[in-house]
Amino acid sequence: MPSPITLQGIGSLTAPGVYGQLNLGASQNSVASAVYPVVFLGNIGSAGSAYATAGNVVYGPDTQTPMQSENDAINLFTAGSPLHLAIAAFMAVNKTTPVYAIPVPEATAGTAASMTFTVTANGISGNPVQSSGLVQIKVDGKVPVQVQVGATDTASTIASNIAKNINGNVKLPVTASALAATVTVTAKVKGQRSNWIRVYPKVLSGSGVTLSVNVPTFMTSGAGSDAAGYVTALNTLATSGASGGFYYYYIPEAGWDSVDGYNSVTGYANGPVSLIQAQLDTLMQPTSGLRQRALFASIDTLSSSITTTFSNNDARCEAIWCKNADITPFEFASKWAAAVTVFETYPLSVGGVNFDSFGGDAVSASYWSLPSPDDGSAPSTTDIQTAILSGLSPVRVTRGGRTNVVKRVTAHCQQTVGASTVSDYRIVDSGKVTISDYFLNDLIQLISIRYPRCVIVTDPTQGQPANPPSTVCAGQIRDVVIEVVNNYASANLVDASKIIPGVIVQRETNPTTTISVEVPLYTNDCLHIVALLVNQVS
Repeated sequence: MPSPITLQGIGSLTAPGVYGQLNLGASQNSVASAVYPVVFLGNIGSAGSAYATAGNVVYGPDTQTPMQSENDAINLFTAGSPLHLAIAAFMAVNKTTPVYAIPVPEATAGTAASMTFTVTANGISGNPVQSSGLVQIKVDGKVPVQVQVGATDTASTIASNIAKNINGNVKLPVTASALAATVTVTAKVKGQRSNWIRVYPKVLSGSGVTLSVNVPTFMTSGAGSDAAGYVTALNTLATSGASGGFYYYYIPEAGWDSVDGYNSVTGYANGPVSLIQAQLDTLMQPTSGLRQRALFASIDTLSSSITTTFSNNDARCEAIWCKNADITPFEFASKWAAAVTVFETYPLSVGGVNFDSFGGDAVSASYWSLPSPDDGSAPSTTDIQTAILSGLSPVRVTRGGRTNVVKRVTAHCQQTVGASTVSDYRIVDSGKVTISDYFLNDLIQLISIRYPRCVIVTDPTQGQPANPPSTVCAGQIRDVVIEVVNNYASANLVDASKIIPGVIVQRETNPTTTISVEVPLYTNDCLHIVALLVNQVS
């Protein structure tokens, strides 16, 4: 008698249905439809109409209060808030994937990050003479705010004009004020994460005017955690998922860095990264069947980012990394999610599996707009190799101020063997997760469509007529499995010659109301390396 095939949480008393469990390289488990939406989790400003109910309401194209455009995001979440800017970055690249958002209540206590710089000018009585020129302030990698400087402008006048022009761009994540010759730039939303906003003051032309800060600089003094807000928002998403909602990608404001880390939040058992991971790993169990993923970003040091990876170590979480990128981690993750979901569409094709050097070829370049860091930061070849082996998707800096994504990987890079932790790269390719998820979703859907409300019968022997309608046998279920395997093989996503001989389909003896299936899914490998050896011999 064959050994029973068991799924976690599925037994004789489980409600009727078609359940799927997906064991990836390190036994991470777990239905979706042919639509794979994204959901953003981030802080909002107090001027947004959604502020009062933050954490308790999901907004999207088909919700009671719709969120279908950037203008909707501004009205709901406040112009320049983290949630607005992330959604705007996504919609600028991807105009087809359904976008949902849940505001995360900001830190209940804390401060907003800020920075100050002082203007020095010779003005009317200047010596040497001051000439007309141009000052620009770049915030969060956005189009710079520029200020014309006259030959007789005083430092106070210039500082006041800088503050006025910054405040004139409501889509920036900061406000500004001027006191005499000093400009103070302050984040619109409080919390320690606002320290990732970069400000770059620079004198473009003219003489006689200087700024006390003239390099890309992170803001400071932001304090406060929104971990409690994440608990509220994630509970809402879990309830939404249980009632039929489905968001394939979570894009959180929480970063893969020393600010959010993994369990780095004082006063809370878990930080946002670990809270999100825990929810994904729970909802993907067969009883829920929501196989979802999270895309994080880090602009922190390599070592800080790796620390979070080793703690997380989950194939359902990914982190893209570019040290000192000039945009916040939230917008960085949003840009990457937008690019990924443009190509990773249903029905899945090989174009949505391999993202090597994304942004560096003619097809993908128009979907990737991350400039190289203004301070000249660029990872070394060793940094890139270390990042990939540590579960980070690194960004390469190329000529002309451009970048591309070297390789898209999952955060799973280790496993525990006895008392030791060793490297484990079986599910390092993110495309393997994508293929596996889509395959199981299609298999569940097709079985559900073909055999609703059936009774189980014995497989007919050779020469007997086919089973009558409203009945099903193990052989018919096997035929559906083989059909889906062949569909994915014809799309060059899996190796049918390895899969089909290993497929097991059987009616269980306890309970006898179950037909179980086990599929060894051999996904096709991505091309990562072409090794060329040229021997000149004459």
